[in-house]
Amino acid sequence: MVKILIVEDNKDLLDFICALLYIHQFEVSVVTTGKEFKTQLKSFMPDLVIMDVILIKEDGWDLCREFKRAQEYPIKY
Repeated sequence: MVKILIVEDNKDLLDFICALLYIHQFEVSVVTTGKEFKTQLKSFMPDLVIMDVILIKEDGWDLCREFKRAQEYPIKY
């Protein structure tokens, strides 16, 4: 099963995205902060990350750059 990690702080949008993904039988994990993202990334090992780039306390672009620089996660191509 394909695992998708969603980083989103808007509850309505999050509910909508999750509903669509569940209908298509994806395994979904949800986080709302950068700190949760970093923790869940290592434990959940998603195949895909859907990230909001405008989070309340953090910048999604910065999280993506940090993720890329860390190179701790085995990226699948």
